[in-house]
Amino acid sequence: MDILEIKQQAEQELVKITSGSQLESFRVKYLGKQGLVSKFLKEIPKLNILERGKFGVAVNELKQTVEEAVSRHT
Repeated sequence: MDILEIKQQAEQELVKITSGSQLESFRVKYLGKQGLVSKFLKEIPKLNILERGKFGVAVNELKQTVEEAVSRHT
């Protein structure tokens, strides 16, 4: 999966959240230590220098989108 697909998946899942426990599971899935965003961040050092910047920006945008969605849903 690429970052855009993950972002779309997160947006679809967010609409279905109806409880605090679901929101916490969502947050952990994307932002937790073993979450999807963390996995993408760990890939950055493996990329060549030219790809790092673009990929890093995309990952940070995903992270901000998920963080903002979680805070709005709280």
